[in-house]
Amino acid sequence: MASSTNSATADDQTEPPSIGIKRVETAQDSKAQRLLRVDQIYSRTAKATVKPDRFGKTALVCSPEILFHAKDALTSRKADEKEKDDPNQTLINDIGTALRFINEDFGAQIQSLESLLNNGEITFDLLWALMKPKDYVVSIQFRLTGQSQALSVVSGTYHKRQNSTNYFKLNGRMISHDGEDFSYGFIDTEIDEFDGARKITSLKAYLIQYDPNSDTLRKNLIQRGRKYLSLIRALPQAFCQEYTMDFGLEDHETSNGRIQAQKANLRGRVMADPEAWKFNNGWTDLAAPIILGEYSITGKDLDLRDDQLLVCANWNNGFSLTHKSWGQFSIDGLKDIVWNEDAFQKLVVDETRRKLIHALVRAHRQDDASFDDIIENKGKGLVGLLSGSPGVGKTLTAEAVAEVTSRPLYQVSTGELGIDADKVDKRLGMILEITRRWGCVLLIDEADEFLATRGNDLARDTLVSIFLRRLEYFRGVLILTTNRKSEIDPAFQSRIHFCEIL
Repeated sequence: MASSTNSATADDQTEPPSIGIKRVETAQDSKAQRLLRVDQIYSRTAKATVKPDRFGKTALVCSPEILFHAKDALTSRKADEKEKDDPNQTLINDIGTALRFINEDFGAQIQSLESLLNNGEITFDLLWALMKPKDYVVSIQFRLTGQSQALSVVSGTYHKRQNSTNYFKLNGRMISHDGEDFSYGFIDTEIDEFDGARKITSLKAYLIQYDPNSDTLRKNLIQRGRKYLSLIRALPQAFCQEYTMDFGLEDHETSNGRIQAQKANLRGRVMADPEAWKFNNGWTDLAAPIILGEYSITGKDLDLRDDQLLVCANWNNGFSLTHKSWGQFSIDGLKDIVWNEDAFQKLVVDETRRKLIHALVRAHRQDDASFDDIIENKGKGLVGLLSGSPGVGKTLTAEAVAEVTSRPLYQVSTGELGIDADKVDKRLGMILEITRRWGCVLLIDEADEFLATRGNDLARDTLVSIFLRRLEYFRGVLILTTNRKSEIDPAFQSRIHFCEIL
């Protein structure tokens, strides 16, 4: 390739040009010179504002695409400057030179683009011209939640895969929260090569302004951002929410120790708690964006602008009480719970006893000293026992207790906890702590194995001792069910605050 330097002369000036552009052409004698890159831009105006790098040099080098994307802004800036009482003629000339350069080298593309955009269409080779940095796009499919994600365009580049197929990679920026801080995350969207013109809104990612209901879409995205922000600001308090959409669910651990994620359809209650998710979730392939530390935004008490709310994450991390698994939940699928305050009225329980249980659970708080022990942090939990044969309503009673006190219910059976002492201790400790954090009513169903009188069975006695020790330091609300009340170890009896035989 040959190169030459074309310097545009400033309007009505005899002094040397204020902008010089170095062109690199496909052929030295070509009449239709095509700019491949801008090697240098000399501008007194720019040099006065650009800071030198660590080597003391000012690099005024950019791609021609950057100037193309700045065309509208440059035109507006030039017009504004001309309207001033004392316009900066040097700046006006600089901008004029840049605009002539853009029109000379991109005239054909500008004409084609205007024709396509009038019909809401675009061709593959002009995607770069459509997707300008800082424009807002909506990516129509997010891997696990299936929801759209708004992004601020960072860059768009063409690539070829190993199978020789071409694609356009759009890199966009969004805002998410990792449980501690807000951060800018970056997500790539690949648009495969296509023939001819295509509707802009049919692309995997398209500019919001081309949506037929763009104002409504923008309003809904900002409103979703506000909802996301409200959930984050509430931390460390977590919200129990009703959820009715697909979510990213942890599935199983792969050979390299990574947790595989799958897409699941969920109907049930979830705890929106990214802080707890971060410390309990481990290393998973849930679709978190690539976070660059240097772009982190510290704190969670930030007043985000509308343009920042627009690109907030469409998901929140938390725990499914139905699936008993950590996952990612769509913000659009989270709804406030309507608690059933009449749930107690349907129970076959003496009214006096019913009122007592209701009062005990409602009054209990983790900092309540009414159930305190001499040793700090011991005995602050509220423990209830429901006994009776299968089918008499023990589980239903626990569910009613949670409903009338507006508390989430975390239900687990002894079978889920297992029989290995170390694993039981670890899992039970995690469950007790997380339910205390969330203010749950914890229901351990069929707890006979953990409550049985200790004797000569070493394995079972170990489980009973583990359970008793964990129970001593538990500070939440726990309801146990059993079919064999008469076989309970005496050590538990002093820890039970209410007992109901159904």
